Parts: sequence; structure tokens; C-alpha cells
Amino acid sequence: MRMQPPQPIRWMLLSAAVLALAGAGCDTQVKVSDLNVQDLDYASVNELQTNPKMIKKMGPVVFLDIRPQAAYAQGHIPGAVNIPLPNIVGLDQRLANARTIVIYGGGWDDPLAPVAWKKMRALGYEGLFTFRGGVKEWVGQGRSLDEAPAEQAAEAGGVTRRPA
Repeated sequence: MRMQPPQPIRWMLLSAAVLALAGAGCDTQVKVSDLNVQDLDYASVNELQTNPKMIKKMGPVVFLDIRPQAAYAQGHIPGAVNIPLPNIVGLDQRLANARTIVIYGGGWDDPLAPVAWKKMRALGYEGLFTFRGGVKEWVGQGRSLDEAPAEQAAEAGGVTRRPA
């Protein structure tokens, strides 16, 4: 005849097994650090916009300006979407069709783009890149900026697209 462990020990073993199983694989949060941020320089951004093979490979690309609405209204990369850093949320429909998201800020010394990259990665976005140098690099390469009235940016809830 087989002896069963006393009732309190059985409950202890059962509880330990449940806790072990519950803890296994329960860390579903994406790990992000500065080492994970994927940067693009101007040459890569230019190729992303002009090289048909690159365009096909990267799929629909969205340029995301994460600066405040007033800065966006003063000048932004043509066609860029404006979602200020505090307004970035998971599963944002404005980014739903993008396979590649190029995040940019004001310039080389602007820490917002890497911060936005990490926030978006933690929220589950994929295909993320930061454009190193942002608006300053864009202008420095002789490219023009679009402007939008601040009221237009504010009315759109922080999202403004270049008119088609």
C-alpha cells in the first residue's frame, strides 16, 4: 500500500508547482536598451526614399516626427506624421499600415528619437529606425521642409500629414 504525504505537505507541493508554472514564461515585456536602437544616417534615409529596391524591401514607410506640435509646424520632413513623444501609444491606427517607421527629432543633440524608439519597441512596434540628425541633417543636406500651421497640427490631435 502506497502512503500519501500528509495534507499540509501535499498542499505545499501543489502550491509550489502552481507558482513554478505560473512564473515560467510570464515575462512578456520586450527588453529595450540604448544598444538596441537602430539608427539610419542621411544616406540610408535618402536611399529609403529613392531606391526602388529598398522601397520594395522596406514596405510602406512612415516618417514620424516626435517633436512638439509647434516645432513640427515650423518645419518637418515632407509627408511626415507628427505624434509628439508623450502621445505615442500602442496600436495607433495612424501607424497601422507602416512596415517601417523612421523616427526623427530636431537634430544630433535631440534625445527624443532614441527615447521614442525604445518606448515604441516596448509597446510592441517593429520595423523601427531613428534618423540620426533629424531635421538639422535633412536641411544640412539641402533638402526642404514642409510647414503646417500650428492650429492645423493642434486640430489633428498632434497628427498632421502633408496634403496629397
